[in-house]
Amino acid sequence: MEFPTQHKDLRKAWLYLLDHGQQQHAETIFYFAKMYKRIYEDMERFQNMANELQRTEDTYEPMRHEAIKRHGGSRKAVNE
Repeated sequence: MEFPTQHKDLRKAWLYLLDHGQQQHAETIFYFAKMYKRIYEDMERFQNMANELQRTEDTYEPMRHEAIKRHGGSRKAVNE
């Protein structure tokens, strides 16, 4: 079984506990490391999403103002 993260202190604690017969505590460290890795990956994904939204916002405002200017003029009424 390979340790889920590259975090040296967590891996060292996990190996120490395994070597000294503390299986239950070692499993706790292992599950914490898995959670740590998942949270880190989620944080990276959310940061990428936030960056993409920021880029979209930077291009959206000028397009919105142009559309308002183009379509916001007065229209002639149809007389029947």
